[in-house]
Amino acid sequence: MSTTARKILFRSLAAWYVVFAAGHVQYGLELFQNPAVTEALPQQYLASYKGNYYGLTVLMLNLAYLHYRWSFEGLYTRSEIRVVTTPVILMISAMGVHYSRNGEERLAPLLAFATVVQVLGWIAA
Repeated sequence: MSTTARKILFRSLAAWYVVFAAGHVQYGLELFQNPAVTEALPQQYLASYKGNYYGLTVLMLNLAYLHYRWSFEGLYTRSEIRVVTTPVILMISAMGVHYSRNGEERLAPLLAFATVVQVLGWIAA
């Protein structure tokens, strides 16, 4: 894959992570105002769940920064991107499966798209 294509791919992934993180926060704000969710869990579990939920948003923003940096500076080594992106590919895939199994089918195509683009980035490395 050419350098230009790799730059476009990594910048597209960076933008996707920012947009997805924003949507994730918006969904979380709606989710945690739902009494069925907030009353179903004891307070300490709810606080932990919220922390993990929004922690994933921070992870997505970190991944956006990393991909954006890679689009300019390139990769230090091929193994660097593969070591970082392999768990990301698995995480995004697992999120898609989890959401689709738990009634959030509308997120599955979005996460499938991100997985495919991330795999292309992995191959391009």
